[in-house]
Amino acid sequence: MTAARTLTQPKEHGSPPRSLWLTLALTLMIAVMGRALLLASGTLSFHSDEAIVGLLARHILAGERPIFFMGTLDSWLIAVGFRLLGESVMAIRLVQSALYLLVVASAYYAAWALSRRVTIAWVTSLTFAIGSPLVTLYTTATLGGYNEAMILGHLLVGLGYTIARDPARAPWRWAVFGLAAGLGWWTNALIVVYAVPVGIYLLYRLGRGGRLPVGGVVLAVVGFFIGSAPWWVYSFSHELATIRFFFPDLFQSDEPVGARLPSQPFDVRILGLFLFGVPVVIGARFPRTGDYFA
Repeated sequence: MTAARTLTQPKEHGSPPRSLWLTLALTLMIAVMGRALLLASGTLSFHSDEAIVGLLARHILAGERPIFFMGTLDSWLIAVGFRLLGESVMAIRLVQSALYLLVVASAYYAAWALSRRVTIAWVTSLTFAIGSPLVTLYTTATLGGYNEAMILGHLLVGLGYTIARDPARAPWRWAVFGLAAGLGWWTNALIVVYAVPVGIYLLYRLGRGGRLPVGGVVLAVVGFFIGSAPWWVYSFSHELATIRFFFPDLFQSDEPVGARLPSQPFDVRILGLFLFGVPVVIGARFPRTGDYFA
């Protein structure tokens, strides 16, 4: 009974229970063993998207300093891996695997911050440690900063909820929140699926209670622009290229900026979500095939 209460009872104050660290260590051990078996099996193919990020890392070692968005941070990290381990596909995969362990750990942190229950944090992190084919693919092969986006997103969730509980405590949390959002925006624009809901929640929760600290918001905004500085520098030095990529209809130009899929009606999107998206998420279909499997 005592052990059960330790695993399930919320703990709002004081140091985290010892079971928190034990279950996190166990989850990371499971993740390490699973990833080691995957890498040893050689079943994951090397493809063009991954090769581009690896080539960019090679250019970084040759003296280039790229700062454009989507994949650049990944290339900088892989360049470090190349420097330490040599230039190889395995070096790329090992860098991604290290980031993947941070994904598992940050998911644990976010779930703990939300629930203050070890069981919930453990089960949440296990969904990443024992992932579906989609999670496994996007955390093993580098496809443009997805690992980093999840790490930073989990940090935003945990920090956001912690700030909402006590907005006046430790103002540095606001600065780190903004910095993580900005770095995520430069790394992969998918960070908005974390930053926007958490930001709205903070404004609603604190604004409704009249507890929204102006100083904290300023720190978050400053942190955002510091974290996303490479995005802005590249954009303003390349004819607003990054802004034009996201809002091509606002600029009258005959030159295409990025490849865009034709827009689909809303009902078709909803149908695709349930017929194709959800089966991939739960592991009933591989990410890039149309067939289902048991």
